[in-house]
Amino acid sequence: MAMKQQDEYIRNYHSPINIPPAIITSEINDLSSSSSSSIPEISAGDDSSTADAQINAPEKNDSTQQSKPLLILHVGPPKTATTTIQDACTKYDTLLQSDQYHYLGKVNWEYADKFKGDEVFRAFFYACYNPSPEIYNAEKCEEERVKFKLILQQHLDAGHNVIASDESMSVFEILNSKSGWKMFHETFDGFHIRVVIAYRRYHEWLLSMYRHLYIAAPYHLYMREYPDNGGAVVPTFAEFAQKVLSSRWEKNKANNDDEEQDLVLDGVEARPTIGLGDEHATLHTYKLFREVFGLEDVVILNHHDVNKRNILLQFMCDALPSAHKTCAALKKARNLHSYRSLSHTVAYELITQRAYELYPELADVKRRKLFLHVKEVGYAAMHTQYMKCGKGLSREERRRKCNMNGIDFPLVCDMDGDVETLLLNRTKKYEEEVKQLPGLLHRDGMSTLELEESFASAVQSKTFCSVDVDEALRGFWGNALLRRQQRKWQSQLV
Repeated sequence: MAMKQQDEYIRNYHSPINIPPAIITSEINDLSSSSSSSIPEISAGDDSSTADAQINAPEKNDSTQQSKPLLILHVGPPKTATTTIQDACTKYDTLLQSDQYHYLGKVNWEYADKFKGDEVFRAFFYACYNPSPEIYNAEKCEEERVKFKLILQQHLDAGHNVIASDESMSVFEILNSKSGWKMFHETFDGFHIRVVIAYRRYHEWLLSMYRHLYIAAPYHLYMREYPDNGGAVVPTFAEFAQKVLSSRWEKNKANNDDEEQDLVLDGVEARPTIGLGDEHATLHTYKLFREVFGLEDVVILNHHDVNKRNILLQFMCDALPSAHKTCAALKKARNLHSYRSLSHTVAYELITQRAYELYPELADVKRRKLFLHVKEVGYAAMHTQYMKCGKGLSREERRRKCNMNGIDFPLVCDMDGDVETLLLNRTKKYEEEVKQLPGLLHRDGMSTLELEESFASAVQSKTFCSVDVDEALRGFWGNALLRRQQRKWQSQLV
């Protein structure tokens, strides 16, 4: 279906279509009532301030004896530990249900076989709000929405709180409109909506987004072909940061409209809504849900709590009222984060790209096939490095001392002082803006000095450096990739 037809469907949407009367919900409250109903207040945990424990709570209506069930809408933005929170909601689903919270997705594939609940949110959201016109289908949207509404009604009737999580809610443009939001809001009619956002400092977030953009995800079609055949050029992080920080998001005068232009990064088109524009992704998301959609109950998780209360504990213990059993279990758990490092993946992509440039005989090897070959070499390098580190140690000692997933890539630190200063200043500017937002958890202790120390530590530990591809190909990588052509390969690198 064309985007024009999709827009028309959303624009003309007024009420549920072909939904049995039994599941059509009544108005949340009598509109003649002058005050809103009571809602649960945030239980901020043992180490949270009283101010953080009562975030944007409306005045209570004394005539209302029971609160509405709570809808926790976890909306991202991307690269702020959304996967970690989603995986925890999946793994701790049974405990959450004992706390009267039912997780509706999204469920990531790694834990799908362990999930016992109803993973229905993603099917509805992607059917009705996917921005790709070739994917959208109005009948499919309504079919999934009716299924989703039936599940919601069952939870509403039982008085259950529900949790829905998907970082795409902060970036899908069709949701970012009053008509799109009208459908969304009516679907959740009957629940009190609490929006949960997360904040991550810009220099950390930008590096994570860089690594995300240059992986061969199914939807990253630009990573399938080499640059000379229309694919993306993978830059170093320093090159990427310079491009982003120096770009101006100007109005698209050529089309005589008010849309912001895409930032074209050598084959990669990235919308400013994902946080690469002139506004932090957290601030953009906050403004969308708080100011455009008018939702007053907004909680902002903080990656930079000086007391080291991690983002997952903030979600379960601070943002979810009375989730006491789940909170207690997480406080005792280890390895809370679902950490999927993409730093190796981008290094493999850079090596693949350079190997193809240096060696003409690789012209017939597809980009993804060569990448897999490079990745296999990477696994061998990890194993060799791990065994070398643990030589003479017992298995348990080796596990404690040595990093099984580490590779000592040769590095190039090509970020010049001007770009580094730009990145630091942008990070400081955004932090000051985010600190002014109501609902930010654990803001006490955040300071410019602490931020600068964090940034300096990243520079010192070479966090912003990238793999030196020529140096890598001169040594182990070049030897392993094409042993038969070793001399010719290395002669081109001299």
